[in-house]
Amino acid sequence: MTSVLCLHGMGGTAATMAPIVAALRAAGHDAHAITLPGHGRDPEHLVGVGWTDWLVAASAHAADVVVGQSMGAVLALAIAAGGGCRAVVAINDPEAVTELEKHAPGQRVTLNIGGRGSRLSGGPCRLEVELIRTGGGQFALEDRNSHLASMCGDRFDMGPCAVVRHRGV
Repeated sequence: MTSVLCLHGMGGTAATMAPIVAALRAAGHDAHAITLPGHGRDPEHLVGVGWTDWLVAASAHAADVVVGQSMGAVLALAIAAGGGCRAVVAINDPEAVTELEKHAPGQRVTLNIGGRGSRLSGGPCRLEVELIRTGGGQFALEDRNSHLASMCGDRFDMGPCAVVRHRGV
C-alpha cells in the first residue's frame, strides 16, 4: 500500500485536501492530510510562522508520495529534492507546465517550480526532470458511483497538465 501525504495551500487546512484524500483511500492508498502550522485559525496565527516551520511539519510525516496544492506543492517539491519521498504531485504551477509544453517527451528540462508568489515560501524549487507527456487535463472517473463523483461529478478539467520523472520516479 502506498502512503500519501496531502498538503494544502496558503490559508487552507487538511479539510481542503479531503476530496483528494477520500479518492486516494477509495483507491486503496494510505492517505492523510495535515494542517500546516499557523493555518486553520485566524490569519493572525500566521504571524511569525513561515517556510521552515511548514517544511519541518510536513517532513515529519513519512510518505511514499506527497501531493501538494499551491504552496503545498512547493513544500512537496522541497521534500522530494531532499530525498524525503519517491514521487510528487504538484497541483497549480501553470508556469512550469507552460515551459514543459515547449519540449518533446523524453527531453530533460530544468525547472523552477512554485514559490514565486509569496515572501513566505523558500522560493522556487529547482528540479531537473524528464518530460513524460503533457495534456489537456480532462478526465472522467472510472467509478461514477464513488464518493468523489457524488460530491463533484464524474468529469474534471484541471487545465493544462504535465507528467515528469525526477530521479527515476
